[in-house]
Amino acid sequence: MTPKIMNIDFDRLQAPSPRESMHSQCLLELNHQDIPRSTNGLGHNFEFAAWLKLKHTHDLPALLIMEQKTSQGHKWFLVDSARVTSIKGVVLMSGRVQTKDRIIQSIELHVCHPNPHMTVQVEELRFNGDLIRTEAIDAVATGGN
Repeated sequence: MTPKIMNIDFDRLQAPSPRESMHSQCLLELNHQDIPRSTNGLGHNFEFAAWLKLKHTHDLPALLIMEQKTSQGHKWFLVDSARVTSIKGVVLMSGRVQTKDRIIQSIELHVCHPNPHMTVQVEELRFNGDLIRTEAIDAVATGGN
């Protein structure tokens, strides 16, 4: 007897996004007006650098995920990952994402982690080399905590 072989179309299966299956904090949201145009007509290159203080990590991993929305749906890209054991230092999570999509409606950058008690403090965030957020620096300059 010949065993039956199942044909599975893995491209059609949809697993939950890392943002939906883990705890997450959105660091950056850009719509199509804020996204630089593709210079080569073949897609986009995005570069991220986030200096973060991750508290209550208990040696758990954290993921830096870019979520991209196009007319075809959502895609998720792993930018970087880290396993943080010290709560005193600042962690740099950075990386580059290349997409083949020429027209992008929006992108979001998320820190995803498995611990509901983990807190994320943004020290500095850069997108394509440009400074986007400096919350901790702003808080010190304004007398905040």
